[in-house]
Amino acid sequence: MGLLLFFSIFGENARAAQYGIQADFVRNNTEQEVTEVASNVLRIKNYTGHVARFHLAWSVPAGWMMMGNKDKTIEIGVNDSLFIPIRIIPEKLAKGGTSYITSVMLVSDQGMQFASQNWYIRIRQHINWTAQIPVKQKFFINGNDTSSFSIHLKNDGNTDENIRMTLIPDRRVVILREEDAAIAPLNFSIDLPVGADTVIPFLALRRPEFSNRRQKDADLRREPSKETYSVQVLAKGNGKLNSWSSTMQFIKASDHAQRNEFAHAAIPLTLEANVYDMLSQGTTMAVDAYGNSLLGNNRILNYRFQSVFINNYLDRNAFLGTNHYIGYFDEKKTLEFGEINGWGRSLLTGKGIKGSYTFGKNTFGAMMTGTPGILNRSNTEGYGFYHSVRLKNLTWNNYLTQNSARQLTLSNKIYNTNASWKIHRIHQFTVGVGYSSEAATTNGALLQKAGFGYDLNYSGSFKKINFGAGTTYGSSFYAIARGITLYNGRLTYTSGIKNSYSLNVQQYNQRPGYISNGIVIDGNTIQSDRYEFRWGINTANSSVAFKPAYIYEKNPVIRVASRGIGFEYNARNIPGTRFSVTGFAGYAKVLDTNIPDFFYSRLTVSSRWNQTFFSLRYLYGASQLTEQTRFISDHINPQSLNLMSSHDHWFSEGKLLLTTTASVLYQTYFERYSLRIRPELYYYSKNGVRFSFYASFLTGAQNANPLAQDIPNRAPYESTSNTEFNMGFGVRKTIGLPVPGKKFGSAKIIVFKDLNGNGKQDKDEEGLGNVLINIKALRLFTRSEDSTAVLFGEDLVTNAKGEVYYENIPGGVYSIRTQSLIGQSEWMDGGTIETTIDKKLTIAIPLSRGIKLMGSLLVSREKYTDETPIDISRIRVTAIDSSGRTYSVLTDRKGEFSMYLPLSMYTVTINESALGDKFILQQNRIQLDLSRFTGNFRITFNAIEKRRKMEVKKFNNGKE
Repeated sequence: MGLLLFFSIFGENARAAQYGIQADFVRNNTEQEVTEVASNVLRIKNYTGHVARFHLAWSVPAGWMMMGNKDKTIEIGVNDSLFIPIRIIPEKLAKGGTSYITSVMLVSDQGMQFASQNWYIRIRQHINWTAQIPVKQKFFINGNDTSSFSIHLKNDGNTDENIRMTLIPDRRVVILREEDAAIAPLNFSIDLPVGADTVIPFLALRRPEFSNRRQKDADLRREPSKETYSVQVLAKGNGKLNSWSSTMQFIKASDHAQRNEFAHAAIPLTLEANVYDMLSQGTTMAVDAYGNSLLGNNRILNYRFQSVFINNYLDRNAFLGTNHYIGYFDEKKTLEFGEINGWGRSLLTGKGIKGSYTFGKNTFGAMMTGTPGILNRSNTEGYGFYHSVRLKNLTWNNYLTQNSARQLTLSNKIYNTNASWKIHRIHQFTVGVGYSSEAATTNGALLQKAGFGYDLNYSGSFKKINFGAGTTYGSSFYAIARGITLYNGRLTYTSGIKNSYSLNVQQYNQRPGYISNGIVIDGNTIQSDRYEFRWGINTANSSVAFKPAYIYEKNPVIRVASRGIGFEYNARNIPGTRFSVTGFAGYAKVLDTNIPDFFYSRLTVSSRWNQTFFSLRYLYGASQLTEQTRFISDHINPQSLNLMSSHDHWFSEGKLLLTTTASVLYQTYFERYSLRIRPELYYYSKNGVRFSFYASFLTGAQNANPLAQDIPNRAPYESTSNTEFNMGFGVRKTIGLPVPGKKFGSAKIIVFKDLNGNGKQDKDEEGLGNVLINIKALRLFTRSEDSTAVLFGEDLVTNAKGEVYYENIPGGVYSIRTQSLIGQSEWMDGGTIETTIDKKLTIAIPLSRGIKLMGSLLVSREKYTDETPIDISRIRVTAIDSSGRTYSVLTDRKGEFSMYLPLSMYTVTINESALGDKFILQQNRIQLDLSRFTGNFRITFNAIEKRRKMEVKKFNNGKE
């Protein structure tokens, strides 16, 4: 009967032919969640003309479980139909985005398969991977420049992921692999299977640049107490929007910091005296006093005094100073006195007084100037007024100024206004107009000239395109832009992250007009037009640009058209190094002449490596209009080379700095050369005085002057040379001018091992280094103090003696929090204390010895199991005390762990999910009373592999 049944259904399309046994699923393709039961219906139709008997054989995906009797025998009558419901439970780790195939085979009584059907079950894709940096802030400790960090990845979705990782370190940080300390790739991919936890460890190597204390104008006493280095971490999954980013910070903290420079309220004043060019005829001494003071509540006071002595005659005015300035600024008002400048495009400058006040959105200002001074009869006088209104997207400024010169009997008035308007933050318009009037009196006759001008600019962007255009116009006698006509435009297109293209156009023309000695003078016409295309290429390590250009220049003598190509190169991400190259090469054509086109070029190279700087500038050919005018007549092709370098060398533990500069210049046209060498030595004393001494040597010569050859009756040019040697010295000191008010406090904090538990540091109780101390102001006694002390506090790290110093801080109530930076330690953190600091204090923080809790994870395997080893490392063990504080540690390769805990009651647990679903813990919440005991303790977690169900099949039913 089996053979008859087989041949009766043979054919590719049994349904259409309606013969044999027809079997199909109601739905061949389904989609569902992994948590849902897969349901379908198998439909069977008998077209054989006789009763059919057979059974169904099923093939389901590994780990999936079919509900019901899957070996059921089927008997179906002639032309009958049978509907069999099918239900299958997916494996909980089935992967999303994957279609799993379930097959059913129709098998005759003789064991012959005569039909089959497939059911495609697609599991819906759920992307749910996470990344984190467990500790986002690490400190460099023990004087080392290396610290560690790790990135944790976890895939809780149902799809295998390929994560693209990118590390963007601070240029002062080098990322290393933890296993061999080799340089780690900054871009890499990592496979993250479903349910997997992955830890990627790294090392960070600090390569600090020379901080402010390594600059000759800095004060060693003001070395920053904390340096921060950052590493940005980016992760991107398979999906477009599936990404994550975070930032890791590494901190180099000191054991010493000060909030204010002086121990009392004071105005800092830097006094400096320098003598220049000794052993020469031009010896000069300059005396300076300057500084700035933060007065609290965003108030700033700036001040400056300078006097220059140029000869040895008594000059009382020199003692009164040649340059004075004092300025006060806060959120609503400003007031300045001394050497000042006008607002915006004002022409006012000189000694005077200037102030402004803000009412809501409006600011009003006024100023008055005079030369030599407003308190004496002035040669020039001026005044100005200013108004500004600032709205959300609109800023409008108005200016009115007047200047008058008594000796020249010349005066001018200028009125101008401009407005800036932003649209959607990517489009901005700027419009300005102005009017000026000049008047001069000569022999009783009045001569007046008026001028007018305007500005119009626009900038914006659309997707990858940035563009801008502008124009400036000024009539001949418009005082701000005399006779200027300017058009400029810019169009930039960015293609991806590597390439950018831009077109820049500028047309400049000027013919100014002046009034001089009662006569109207028309200036010369000059013109300069430039058209440039730029192609920029950016990579992680460099940027390169090619810039073909066309340049047209004109003056009253010649017109020149040049075309050539420019080049730029800048190196990136080289620790402690900066390097750049710029150049241009092209041909110039002098119009209206028969001179052939001639070549010219220029090249500039500059580099800095740590404390060494080098610059080279080389010019070949006539590139400027003045040089090109000479080239027309004498056909001498000029060249010039300029080399300059400097180097800073610190020695004697940072107390001495030797700065050496050198320069070489050579010009072929005049056969001129010069060489200058200038070493300068700085000494920084402990009390903050800086002494300096320099010596300068200059030698040079000139062997030709082609400009003098055409002068009639002139003798041949004789070579000239000169050599100069001079030196100078200086001294600088910053002092604090006491002002009535508060004195500041200081705190010396000692963290020590309290062996006997008496809370006092005894002789045999040593300090503990590498402890982070955060000092934060909770409440200051004076409200005007800098609020950063309250918001953030100061981070310090104890030295080998367990000490930190926080000096010159405003009086108030402070919190002091301690945290060990060396991981698990037997000495418990001192927690947080509150104390009042309003004078010099020594604060001792005792650390008590903790309890060492050790333990292990033991795994018992089932008898009948595979030999695959089980990874029991990096499984988190957590201890929770009675107040809810947690302490965690990871197991090692052998499943061992240890941690130090303060006295308390604890609940200790282990991450059972890390073992998978094949193991179960006998006990996962171990209660411990460690509130009265000291010493070491050990616990054990026992994990048992779940018993497996074994099926034993008998073949031949016991028959031979």
